[in-house]
Amino acid sequence: MTAKLTFTKDRLQSVYWLNKKIQANKKELEWLRSLYIPQPMAVNAGHMKKRYKADRLCGTVVKIVDIEREIQDDTARLIRALRDIKKRIDRIPDQRLRLILQKRYLNFEKWDEIAYDFDMDLRWVYRLHGQALQAFAQVII
Repeated sequence: MTAKLTFTKDRLQSVYWLNKKIQANKKELEWLRSLYIPQPMAVNAGHMKKRYKADRLCGTVVKIVDIEREIQDDTARLIRALRDIKKRIDRIPDQRLRLILQKRYLNFEKWDEIAYDFDMDLRWVYRLHGQALQAFAQVII
């Protein structure tokens, strides 16, 4: 595979990994929010124990805010990248090649799902994917 095709494939795959990162951060956020549920404190608890719980709570809230901000930033980057990729895919003349790239890199479908949808052998889908990458690399916006 040439350097240009490797760069093209890496760029397309980076969207997939950015999406996975956002999903992982959302799961972490959900977990942190579950920790944020107020716990009843004993009336006779010492001052240090109360302060420790408050410090932990503040730390959790700070983490929640940081992760929410990261999710927002990553989501904005993902949307921009998907929009750019979609514009380039739409300029590929061959409909089959466009659809393969769309299913793989915009819809994040697995290869066997794509082969099943196309009613083709998986190896043939890989060949078409190679052609689609070449066509994508040649598209200039």
